[in-house]
Amino acid sequence: FALGALILSGFLAAAAYSFARSSVINQRDEAGIEQAYRNAQVAQNELSANNPSSEAAGARLRSLGVARFAINYRESWSASSAKYTSFAIPQEMRTRVITESTPARMITHVDGEPVLIIGIPLTVTDASYFEFVPLDDASEALSSVLLSLLFAGFITTIAGALLGVLIASRAVRPL
Repeated sequence: FALGALILSGFLAAAAYSFARSSVINQRDEAGIEQAYRNAQVAQNELSANNPSSEAAGARLRSLGVARFAINYRESWSASSAKYTSFAIPQEMRTRVITESTPARMITHVDGEPVLIIGIPLTVTDASYFEFVPLDDASEALSSVLLSLLFAGFITTIAGALLGVLIASRAVRPL
């Protein structure tokens, strides 16, 4: 009974964690992409005013509370902070978005923290917008789910072992 309970609880925990992980990551991905496109539209509106640099777009985004972005405008970079610059964007993603004018997204690490980078080519001449979406809150949520499932599996295994002992003691009673 204990072995059966362990196998069953392990299978259910793995299935539940897999579903939760997929759901959390997909939800975070969709929300991040949606927000990045809205913020890219704001940047595009500022850049289409024929500004000589992307500083006006950066200032507008900061005024809206956007904290993690980088803009490539006429081969010049501006960023929201020293942490989120062009150097934080993998080269293959920069090539895809800037050179090939293809939107892209990629999960990577910036200073050891998991982030989703979303790159969007803008219709303004020579401009691309990149937004960094932190995933540490999703990692924390998944860690909590994993811990809860492990604890539940442990409880289920103990309950299965106790049930097995109880049933075995009743089944093997001397006459």
